[in-house]
Amino acid sequence: MSGEHKTEQEPREPKPPAIAAELVEKFGAADEGFFRGDATVRVPGDKLISVFAYLKRERKPAFAMLVDVTAIDLLGLREPRFDVVYHFLNILSRERICIKVAVAEGKQIPSATAFWNSANWAERECYDMYGIEFRGHPYMKRLLMWEGFDGWPLRKDFPLKGKVPPDEKYALNDVSRLRRL
Repeated sequence: MSGEHKTEQEPREPKPPAIAAELVEKFGAADEGFFRGDATVRVPGDKLISVFAYLKRERKPAFAMLVDVTAIDLLGLREPRFDVVYHFLNILSRERICIKVAVAEGKQIPSATAFWNSANWAERECYDMYGIEFRGHPYMKRLLMWEGFDGWPLRKDFPLKGKVPPDEKYALNDVSRLRRL
């Protein structure tokens, strides 16, 4: 190996995964860019179930893993108010795709639980924090907040000090409540 020397290679720009172009072509999705290996597309709400079916059942290799479902509250910036954001991973090809869907306040969005079990708790968290309901979800109940909690804590219009039900107010130095636990 004498006489050989290593040359530094220029860093390669990652190229966007092919899935973004596929979703734009097949479903009329809008390409929203590419960042650190992840492509982002915006899908029309009426095509969401078709996109789920394509990612999980029709495309080879399939996107077998739904990593996360979350939401963004865009109060005052645009209507519809919310974006629901899905993060998918194709384990075999190592492709990642972020799919955004706009949802108006008070409207339902189809559940992904029929395709990925991991959507169950993530969708419940979106419901619990933002009030976004998922049509067809098997158990759309609060996950983090207690039943009867008034409001949606991650909405931009939720009061900063929160809402405390009158029967749950207590003095900060009241330790008697700790004995009941």
